[in-house]
Amino acid sequence: MYRYFIQPQLNKFTNSLVGYETLIRKYDEKHWSLPQNFEAIPVDEQVSLLKKTAHRIGLKVGSISFNLNRRQFIDPQMAAALIGVQREIFPVELIIEVTEEESDKLVSDDQLLESVKHYTKHGIQVSADDVAAAVIPMTVLNSCCHTSMKLSLPCRTFAVNTGSLRSLTNSNSGKRLLISTT
Repeated sequence: MYRYFIQPQLNKFTNSLVGYETLIRKYDEKHWSLPQNFEAIPVDEQVSLLKKTAHRIGLKVGSISFNLNRRQFIDPQMAAALIGVQREIFPVELIIEVTEEESDKLVSDDQLLESVKHYTKHGIQVSADDVAAAVIPMTVLNSCCHTSMKLSLPCRTFAVNTGSLRSLTNSNSGKRLLISTT
């Protein structure tokens, strides 16, 4: 059995609730835990749970975030299902947070770009869940004006619009941290 737990997303400056991130969990032997394989969860089950969750909390917030790995993100069946969810929960905005898994390296930048364009064309915002993991490469981000990212740093999470970006390199890790210049 699966269920979405929700995590509030707050506006740092006004300390107001702006949305919720949905986090799927599986019930195993007396407790809820993170599923081992997200792709093993049937799309229909994920979408049904997402709709139920969105209808329960949707009118209280402006957005609901949903995590997908890169392979799920480019899957046409998942895209069609989530476009249907967006239509059903409107005016609440569905935000897809793209995560990174080791096996996602087989997904090309071109595939990501086409999917970003497809989702945004249908009113779904796309967010890189962990910029430090290079989930969505700069070449893809720079070509999509409505894309945002979530910067998860120790004890803080920031939402950044990618309309105008510059990058800083963390000298300790060599990873790039993207920040808004506007």
